[in-house]
Amino acid sequence: MIDLLLDTDIGIDCDDAMAIALALSLEKRGMARLVGVSTCTTRPGASAAVRAIARSYGEQVATSVCGSPPLECDAVDVYAAGLRDRFGERDEGEESVRFLRRKLAGARRPLTLVAIGPLTVIAGLLESGPDDLSPIGGRDLVAASVSTLYVMAGNFVHLEKRYGTRYRHTAEWNVYQDIAAAQLVAERFPVPVVFCPYEAGADVLTGQYFGAETPVGTAIRLFYANDPDSFPGLYARSSWDPITVAVAAGVDLFDFSPPGKVVVETDGRTDFRPGEGNHRYLIEKNPSEHTAAVLNAFYGTDLQQTCLSTLRKA
Repeated sequence: MIDLLLDTDIGIDCDDAMAIALALSLEKRGMARLVGVSTCTTRPGASAAVRAIARSYGEQVATSVCGSPPLECDAVDVYAAGLRDRFGERDEGEESVRFLRRKLAGARRPLTLVAIGPLTVIAGLLESGPDDLSPIGGRDLVAASVSTLYVMAGNFVHLEKRYGTRYRHTAEWNVYQDIAAAQLVAERFPVPVVFCPYEAGADVLTGQYFGAETPVGTAIRLFYANDPDSFPGLYARSSWDPITVAVAAGVDLFDFSPPGKVVVETDGRTDFRPGEGNHRYLIEKNPSEHTAAVLNAFYGTDLQQTCLSTLRKA
């Protein structure tokens, strides 16, 4: 079983909520173990939202509170405080970098680290110094305790003819929010890194089977109430973050590029140099409807029959 340690900027886009739900569902199926969830956003309600989602699955998950300086995007809170207030949770936990150091220092075997927000806290982990939790600095601690980093970041459409003109090669959102942190992680992370780029999840729409009474269903509805022009006809959302979690847990959904090195440019765009390092990125291999049906089938036992019926028709 793979041990997952997740870092999220939950509260601005509902795919973070869906990713946490997917991790908990995979745990219930014995496919992964969610050992903790750190938050990389200072928006109120972030850790409480994680706890609300976990409680809806009958679980308690260790969470953290981001102590990094707020990013500009942290001023936008679409649903984190809403979940906190509606489901009666509180923001609790130690500071996020210290939380990650604690989890890595106490790991009995290498963990799989999954980052689905700006890389501010992951960069802070790399730059952290020795403390009472571990006598070694962050980079050495990561090298000793992390097997692979899976990160929702980047855009590599200019390298893959299969995408045609569906997308433009622009700075991906998570990277753009903290370009310096993304550059640091790309340059200095000491173990293999797998990038889930924008194009991998943009057309994979999931989450439409979550009821309005659930934390994830509430998050999705609050997201679309905040941005009604993006409403696709169902309460479904692009699946960047759930895909990152699923692939990290070993679900066979995408092809991988050959090894190389991801370079983050000063404007936030990402490029890839084959053969130079231990980075890879995901490449679609199935129709988006098939990938969506597989993900929906994992979300929860109450959704399983409906989603598997959809999958059989895909």
